[in-house]
Amino acid sequence: MNTAATPRRPVLRLGRGAALRLRPRAVLVTALLAAGCALCGLLSLLLLGTLSPAAALHTLSGHGDRLQELVLYRIEAPRTVGALVAGLALGAAGAVFQSVTRNPLGSPDLLGFTGGASAGATAVIALLHGGAAAVAGGALCGAFATALVVFLCTAARGVGGHRVVVVGIGANAMAYALTDYFLSRAGLEDAAGAQLWLTGGLAGATWEQVLPAGLALPPLLAVLLSLTRPLDLLEMGDDGARGLGVEAGRTRAAALLLAVALVGAGVCVAGPVPFVALAAPPLARRLTGSPGTGVLPAALTGALALLLADAVCRAPGVTLPTGVVTGAVGGAFLAWLLLAGPGARGRRGRAGAP
Repeated sequence: MNTAATPRRPVLRLGRGAALRLRPRAVLVTALLAAGCALCGLLSLLLLGTLSPAAALHTLSGHGDRLQELVLYRIEAPRTVGALVAGLALGAAGAVFQSVTRNPLGSPDLLGFTGGASAGATAVIALLHGGAAAVAGGALCGAFATALVVFLCTAARGVGGHRVVVVGIGANAMAYALTDYFLSRAGLEDAAGAQLWLTGGLAGATWEQVLPAGLALPPLLAVLLSLTRPLDLLEMGDDGARGLGVEAGRTRAAALLLAVALVGAGVCVAGPVPFVALAAPPLARRLTGSPGTGVLPAALTGALALLLADAVCRAPGVTLPTGVVTGAVGGAFLAWLLLAGPGARGRRGRAGAP
């Protein structure tokens, strides 16, 4: 008889009964993703900026002149840090939406939250002629207004599952209809500026946009990480989760509100960059080999994806907005997700059956 004890995975205590069970592969992949983000950001500053690599390194070491410091710290650095912040926010938000809806297509891009933020920002740009701070406020208001509509339409039968998907798709259509209306009422110059913002990009990122989102990100992620275990239990079904002491409605509502705030933070920095929130969570799950929500790996995957997309846009001779790159790659990823998902495997199996 084998009496050897089964090895137990280490547990990270978060306080108030919350805990994360650590898986060695997931921990290793998460550390590698974090290192990849740091390396990609540093290489973007050194190799893809306005300054030469030698001048950029000289400035980073504290020996640059005033002009070099202005270029590096006021123009190049906000763009790189903005890509990191927006990618972290969108990746984490996508993980929550996919967990709550139990659907790999449950992304803020498709459920109306990004569209609501876009409508709010477009109204400020096109009708109120607002600056960066006003645009950020408009994006946040639009995201939370969309969340309020979705919550009101789904609260009667519970916030979750296919109801959020169906209502979110409708909200997305209405948000983009509002965006088109605001553009039609704007002057030519304002409409052009709003359309450029709607493409999504980081070329004009400033510290005034990046710092508020960067300061809001750590507490939002910390609270969201404390909800990881309840969200994982909810994927077993509401009845099973309630039997383990999870309040399904409150947990989903709290997680969705945090995710909406993260979407607003990401959109404030980079605009409605498409497909980052959709692609990051399933990629992170494949890399870590772990089921469940996976907020932190998804956030880091989103950050690395956005840093790489922005690096492509900063390459010599390339003048594309970041949203064009993420849209092209994300569209191909969406097609792969639809073709390689469980439903597609089931259809292939039935087609090959005698």
